[in-house]
Amino acid sequence: MTTFADVAAILDRVVRKVEDSIANLAQAAALAEECRAGLAETVAGTAQAGEAEAVIASFAAVKDGAETRIAEAGATLDGIARIRASLESGRGSGTAASIPTPPVPNSTAPRDEPWVARSRAHLPAYQTSGVFRDRDGHADMIQSGREADGEHDRINDHLIQLGIGRLGATIEASKHVEVKVGWRMRLNGVDEAELVVNNELCNGVLSCAKLLPFVLGPGQTLTVHDPVRSRVFRGKDVR
Repeated sequence: MTTFADVAAILDRVVRKVEDSIANLAQAAALAEECRAGLAETVAGTAQAGEAEAVIASFAAVKDGAETRIAEAGATLDGIARIRASLESGRGSGTAASIPTPPVPNSTAPRDEPWVARSRAHLPAYQTSGVFRDRDGHADMIQSGREADGEHDRINDHLIQLGIGRLGATIEASKHVEVKVGWRMRLNGVDEAELVVNNELCNGVLSCAKLLPFVLGPGQTLTVHDPVRSRVFRGKDVR
């Protein structure tokens, strides 16, 4: 007989595949925009400008299409989260009581944990800030913005080297709390951590939500609790 744990395992696999698809689509959108901008800059004011218009428009269409697919995939993840919540709410009888509680899905309502609420209550309101902790209980507060040691530049360079963003461009999410935490986890070999932030996770092609899988190391997991929901991000193997 199929148990809730069996179903949960299948849903976990589906979520991971959808997350991988979103990350790949985000990279495709960024590369398409880089190509569009580079070609437009190259032919500007030349005799080839008119001939290149169709190609430039095609790159823009690829970017727009990828962003549309990303939005659809995000809606799919929300749907999976609702299905899972519905299945879990129905585990009140029979053998279901003996089935272990599944791991936190990719997108849920924020968990009602004292640590989450307590941490957010102590975060300043004037700047995007977060508190993270690892499995050993080590905790620290991080704020958005530039870092004196140039950490944000190193994160930016890492993403550019992966083909995300245009060479020489500044990816604003490199300065965001969530990406900084993911980067420090990568450098320090932290396998799992939680982060509480005082503002909602940003979205978009070059947002924290899309870039975290590329910043985290392979096998690393970061759970982000923003004021709206909790989300789990897993590092991709981009070596």
